[in-house]
Amino acid sequence: MEYKGSGLVVKLPKQRVAKLIEAGMGTPFGPAGKVFKEWLAVPNPDRRRWRELLREGIAFVGPRSERFN
Repeated sequence: MEYKGSGLVVKLPKQRVAKLIEAGMGTPFGPAGKVFKEWLAVPNPDRRRWRELLREGIAFVGPRSERFN
């Protein structure tokens, strides 16, 4: 799978990514053919949906990023 073009790419728990893909709300993110199971590509702009996904992504990676502050 190859990702081309603009859109949102967000890191979420792999179970959540799988559910969103199954529901047709995004596609696997796989640059250069390697699929990252914790990353979701959402190519179609949708301000409200993107905002929700970004909040989920920040909550998911937030505690880990605090180690570097």
